Amino acid sequence: MYNCAFCSAARSLNRETPVRERDTRSVANEVAMICEIYQNVDSVRVLDDLFLRNAQSVERAVRIFEHVPVTWRAMAHVLSFYKLSDAHLL
Repeated sequence: MYNCAFCSAARSLNRETPVRERDTRSVANEVAMICEIYQNVDSVRVLDDLFLRNAQSVERAVRIFEHVPVTWRAMAHVLSFYKLSDAHLL
């Protein structure tokens, strides 16, 4: 992913394991289900270090969360946003 201590350590320990990625529809369905079951929830925090790993995944996350009535947050490497404009994020 990136040339940082976290990514380098993860890569060196898991050389033969590819990055697993859930289908967009699966994530969107899970978020919608959380909102339906727990109607008092007003925010979702995604605890996945690679959820926002590049520009495409950031755009994917925006598409997923624009359809639910909650705010959300997730961790990301700063370079995940490098080539994105504000229009992509709003």
